[in-house]
Amino acid sequence: MLKVLADSLPPADQLDVHFSKRMSSYNVKTDSVTLHFEDGSVAFADLLIGCDGIRSATRATMYENLAKRIESEHQKGAEEIRSCIEASWTGTFAYRSLVETENLVKLSPDHRATRDTLSVRVAL
Repeated sequence: MLKVLADSLPPADQLDVHFSKRMSSYNVKTDSVTLHFEDGSVAFADLLIGCDGIRSATRATMYENLAKRIESEHQKGAEEIRSCIEASWTGTFAYRSLVETENLVKLSPDHRATRDTLSVRVAL
């Protein structure tokens, strides 16, 4: 999945991309997101998409910040929110794979993914 995303990025002279970083937390401001990494470095972004795996720092920060906001009025609710920080198995399996557009057209010419390239990328 990361390769598909990385291959879809604009040319390197149009943005800064850093791989092999581990985010530890983030802060949201009105018009930006500050990313904090375990190596002590910091980066700034307009948007954060959390696809950082089962031990997600994105999810942990999001739930912790939400719990802090409601803690003074809803202690039990804050505790329940914090219980969502660690991922747990729901008992559901999900499979994904890549399908060449040409093969999809042969099988289902009217499928919406054959008309909308964005939905093809999202479906991957």
